[in-house]
Amino acid sequence: MAHYSARGEHDLADGFAHLMAQPDFPQVCGAVAMTAASLVIRRERLDMRRREAPNEVAPDDLAVIAAPDLFLRMEEILIGETVKQFGATIIDTTDLNKEQGVAALAAAYDEAIQ
Repeated sequence: MAHYSARGEHDLADGFAHLMAQPDFPQVCGAVAMTAASLVIRRERLDMRRREAPNEVAPDDLAVIAAPDLFLRMEEILIGETVKQFGATIIDTTDLNKEQGVAALAAAYDEAIQ
């Protein structure tokens, strides 16, 4: 939904929103979204992923380099909808290494499902 909203494809985004509003749409007991505020940090992490696991990098992941404004719009929409729809906890990972990020995610997840 965020992808299509940010790209101005509102019919598709509205279709996803309609599906999410259905009573039989899966409900979650908690949600966590991880973000990094800095584009510089994101690009560094993307470069690391490209070296360590290139098969796990999708074309849309490259938007942080090729279309940073679009990337930030998609994230803003995604975070907003995740909070609105699921009451998500947001974790800013800008200053966290991998281990700290995993620990923060685990703690937020434990809190979310209680």
